[in-house]
Amino acid sequence: MSQSRSELMGLSMMKLNKVKRERELAKQNNYEKIQARLNLGNHISESVLDSVITILSNIIYSGNVTVDEFFNSSFPMDKIEKDGFDLFTWACKKQVEGLFNTLIKVVDVNQTDSFGKTALFWTCANYNVPMTAALVKAGADIHHEDNEKNQALCELILGNNYKYSLIGCAKDIIIIFIEQDTDIYTKDIHGQTIVDKAKEKEIYELSEFLETQFGNHRNEKSFQL
Repeated sequence: MSQSRSELMGLSMMKLNKVKRERELAKQNNYEKIQARLNLGNHISESVLDSVITILSNIIYSGNVTVDEFFNSSFPMDKIEKDGFDLFTWACKKQVEGLFNTLIKVVDVNQTDSFGKTALFWTCANYNVPMTAALVKAGADIHHEDNEKNQALCELILGNNYKYSLIGCAKDIIIIFIEQDTDIYTKDIHGQTIVDKAKEKEIYELSEFLETQFGNHRNEKSFQL
């Protein structure tokens, strides 16, 4: 006897529910493995951790790859977005160190957002010396200019970014840039240099430090020649 329409619909629902359970189980297994691989540390909130891992878990599942294959490949993680940012830029913006250390190995560190900014702009804005140094070591372009022709170093004092309590970090970042031959006299679309910006905001300790370090570096290079 042929099955009734209601029976067929019931079987279809059972199969659908089974598939859903299998998917959820697969995602949960991935979640636990990803959590172990990322080693994000205790400083990250549970909500952020859950959000990041869920994003990666869904990508891994939809890509039909294992967690190991995902982390050992050159998967285009720059295409994964979180809060309007690609995931790597988001990790820099939120200073999620474990995620940053994982992604920096496989992404283009010089990719730009709609404002023309790279990840380096965010690490400078956060006064994060280790992340800034890691980006430069990974090939981040210190000379890159955003849509306003500002370089990443300007983020130390742009807007409300300047934090006097972190002036030591600001100086460390300045040294990193100067050692990479940054030009502190590059002008933005308004004709201002980073030194001009610092003086305009009366951050004289930084403007003097910029000029002193730049001058010393230039003299050292001239002496070596």
